[in-house]
Amino acid sequence: MCTVSFLPAGGAGADFIFTSNRDETPTRPARLPNWQVDAGSRWFGPSDPQSGGSWFGTDGAQWALCILNGAFVKHQHLPPYSRSRGRLIPDFLELGGLTAFLNTYKFGGMEPFTFLVVNYGANTNELCELRWDGNELHRRERDANKPHLWSSATLYTHEQAAVKKQWFDAWLVAQAGSFSQEAIFRFHQQAGVGDPSLDLVMDRGIVRTTSISSLAKQNNTLQLRYLEIDSPQQHAYSLF
Repeated sequence: MCTVSFLPAGGAGADFIFTSNRDETPTRPARLPNWQVDAGSRWFGPSDPQSGGSWFGTDGAQWALCILNGAFVKHQHLPPYSRSRGRLIPDFLELGGLTAFLNTYKFGGMEPFTFLVVNYGANTNELCELRWDGNELHRRERDANKPHLWSSATLYTHEQAAVKKQWFDAWLVAQAGSFSQEAIFRFHQQAGVGDPSLDLVMDRGIVRTTSISSLAKQNNTLQLRYLEIDSPQQHAYSLF
C-alpha cells in the first residue's frame, strides 16, 4: 500500500503497467491473487482476510485500483473507524464505477487514504487520484500518458518521497521511454541505497514490504504478477 508506480506502456489501445509494494505488519497475512466475489462485485487480486477486501485489484474489464494509506501528511491513528480502507475496491466495483462511487459513497469516519483509479476500458486510459484526509475528498486527474510514482504519507515524509521520486526519474531515463513489466517489477524489488527504512523493499521491523503486485495491459493481454517477499516463487496470472 505504500509505493505505487504507473507507466503508460505504448502499443495499441490503453496499455499500461501499474505496480504496488505493500508495506504492512508481517503479522497481517494476505491470500494469493484469485477471483473474488463480494456482494455485487467481482475482482481479481490479492486479498486481506482481516478487512475482507484488498489494496490492489482489477475487475479484468475496465478498472484497475490501488490504495495507499494516508492522504497528504502523516495522520494520527484514531480508531474505531466506520469502514476499513480495504473495502474500497469491492465497494467501488459494486457501485459500478467512478461516477456512482463519488456521488454515493460514505467516506465519513474512514481513516485517511489515497485511492488510485485507472479506467482502461476505452481506447485511452484515464487516471484519477482520490485523497480522503479525514474531512474532505480531494480529486485530481493525472495524465495517463506520463509515468507517476506515489509514496504513502503515513510512512514517508515529503523529503523521503522526493528521494524515491529521484530514483524513479533516473530509472525512467535509463529505460529510454520503453517500459516492460519485468523491468518495473525489478525496480520495485531493487531500488534504493541499502537503507532498509527507505528502500522500495523496506524493513522497519514492525512494518516492512510484504509483497509486490503488478498489473500490465500490453498487446491485448492483461497479466498480474505477484511476489511475496519471503517466498522465492513469483506468481503470474493471465486474465486475457
